[in-house]
Amino acid sequence: MTEFVKVLLVDDRPENLIALEHLLEMPGLKLIKAGSGNEALQQLIEHDIALVLLDVQMPGMDGYETAELMRLNPKTRRIPIIFVTATSGERQHIFKGYETGAVDYITKPIEPLVLTAKVEVFCQLWRQRRELEESQKALAAINQVLEGKNRQLEEELDLARKVQVGFLPTEFPREGRIRFGHTYEFCTTLGGDLFDVFSIDADHVGFYLADVSGHGVNAALISGLLKMAFENMKNKTEVAKVGAAAIKNPAQVLTRLNEAIRGMIPEEYFITLIYAVIRLSDQNVSMSSAGHPYPILFDAASGKASWCSLPNGPALSMTADPVYENHEQALKTKDKLLFYTDGFTEAFNMRNEEFGEERFRQVVEEHGDQELDVMLKSILEAVNRHREAAAISDDCTMVAVQLV
Repeated sequence: MTEFVKVLLVDDRPENLIALEHLLEMPGLKLIKAGSGNEALQQLIEHDIALVLLDVQMPGMDGYETAELMRLNPKTRRIPIIFVTATSGERQHIFKGYETGAVDYITKPIEPLVLTAKVEVFCQLWRQRRELEESQKALAAINQVLEGKNRQLEEELDLARKVQVGFLPTEFPREGRIRFGHTYEFCTTLGGDLFDVFSIDADHVGFYLADVSGHGVNAALISGLLKMAFENMKNKTEVAKVGAAAIKNPAQVLTRLNEAIRGMIPEEYFITLIYAVIRLSDQNVSMSSAGHPYPILFDAASGKASWCSLPNGPALSMTADPVYENHEQALKTKDKLLFYTDGFTEAFNMRNEEFGEERFRQVVEEHGDQELDVMLKSILEAVNRHREAAAISDDCTMVAVQLV
């Protein structure tokens, strides 16, 4: 339904009002008449007026006084006024009209085409302003809905973050023989990195670190599926079928995980993962990697850090028939073995310079003689200094293992 544009005609002579009404007969226009300044002010209160055609010379309250009172009222102060008068267009009259708030000034006898053209301009401006106001109201309503949905989403993401953090271990087995240190940073509210440490039997401790491709909600969901798949391998039903030996064989574990994950996640996603079994009796670590970055060994005796160049098979879910191999790594007391995700080595600064693997190894070597948590903090600070003001572009997880 088209909304009428209301124009107020103010003149103390009825015949002048009739003449104006006749000249301004046009579609979409509703003319409201007033015979005095007081009546005009009353009509302005009762109606949403787009334009006032105001006669200057009226008994009692003249047009200038009426305009001044309009400007004092917040509801009417912005309504445009066109003064209509028989007075000659002397400069003092024109200036006084503009001083009292007029936007235009026409004299009698009125030229019909001039009058209608001016009225049409102000009516169009009123329509545009009304459309803008309606758009702003609609936008405000949409924004209110979006703010509500954003609050709900933030609450849901906060809960999901708590659930995801709950996947991480809070207690570590064999603390009298093994020390673990870790740091975990999301690049968004949720992340795709995951690690776990668990006891297999009196002599074996299992550990894995995984990195889901991408980050955010999708990566977090996939890391949750990985957690479920790994827990299924650890539970009594799975162990009862093949014996505890299966969980002690990293290559076999990766093969089984690949079979489970490949049918659970979309084809465009993959997971890099390294799984290690620590044998306490001889301080041996058996590892197998599915496309994951090589761990770094810090030799406490020499103070040197070097890569553990174990065979690296394809990331989980990349192929149906992957081949994984075990790598045996002997550890001495006080040596440290550092596992990490590539968010550290692939950290870029504002000049698009990558932190890089060799710089990462050097930082590990520089701080390798520190306590585990202090060492990890020092490494993280070095990466952040390199990053400068650049945003974290990937999830970053480090887990360090030390035999004592």
